[in-house]
Parts: sequence; C-alpha cells; structure tokens
Amino acid sequence: TLIVGVVLIDAFLWWEHRAPTPMLSLALFRLSRFTTANGASFFMNASVFGALFLMAQFFQTAQHYSPLQTGVRLLPWTAAAMVSSPIAGKLAENYGNRPFMVTGLLLQAVGLGWVASVATAHLGYTELGLALGVAGIGIGMVFPTVATEIVASVPADEIGVANGTNSAL
Repeated sequence: TLIVGVVLIDAFLWWEHRAPTPMLSLALFRLSRFTTANGASFFMNASVFGALFLMAQFFQTAQHYSPLQTGVRLLPWTAAAMVSSPIAGKLAENYGNRPFMVTGLLLQAVGLGWVASVATAHLGYTELGLALGVAGIGIGMVFPTVATEIVASVPADEIGVANGTNSAL
C-alpha cells in the first residue's frame, strides 16, 4: 500500500508539473511558511488519528470498557483541545503562529509518549487522563495556528487551493 501511495504521489506531481493549468501549483511548496505549516499539520493529524484508533482499541480490548465508556475516557483529550484552541488562536495574533505550532506538537508528543510509557491493562485512569489532557492541549495549539499560517502564507487568489492542500494532506 505504501509503495502504491508513493507511486500515485509521484504520478500526481509529474502530472501537475507538466499541466498547463495545474490543480495545485507546485510553486506553493517553495513558500517555506506554506510547506512548514502543511508539514506540521500532516504530523499532527497522523499522530492524532493513529493514536485515536489505538487508544480506542486499548480502552476496549485491554481495559474492557464499552464503546460509550471509551468515548467518555477520550473526552479529556478533546476537551483540552477545545479549551486551548481559541486561546492559542488569540495569543498567536500577538506572538505569531510558529511558537504555538512547535509547542503544540511537542506537547502532543510528550502526552502521547507519556501514554505509551505507562499504558498497561491495569493502569488507573487518572494518569492516562492527565497524559491525554497534555496531548489535547498540544492539539488545540496546533489546529488554529496551522490554518492561519497556511492562509496567510499564500497570495489571496491561492487561499482555496492552499486550504484544500492542507485538508488533503
């Protein structure tokens, strides 16, 4: 699957490079802010969705919770993001997006690393909930700042394409 994915990406890039009116102008990737923000978004989403799948399996298989109980136990992760996201977005107006993108990715890595280091079938929920909360704060710091950075990094007539590229990544 990975090999097929790489071949399809190469084919897409080859096509877009030669097309007279490309769907995605590859020149956007020469803009460091655009490329950096999309890279941050890719790594954040890959870790979030990968960890979400594994955490749901962990709660249901290893700790024998129901799907509803699992969802409730994942709430600190999402609630922390809901609280930190508007705060990070507002503070980024004064301090820029990059500090929040970097700090958010680091907090997410710390939180998920903490989960990985302590997760056992008999682990109590308190420590796991705290670790998920740290990861959630990190996610909340990255979501609004990545979107703002991507939109701000391209010319006005490319905003839709830039946003679509971020969503596709």
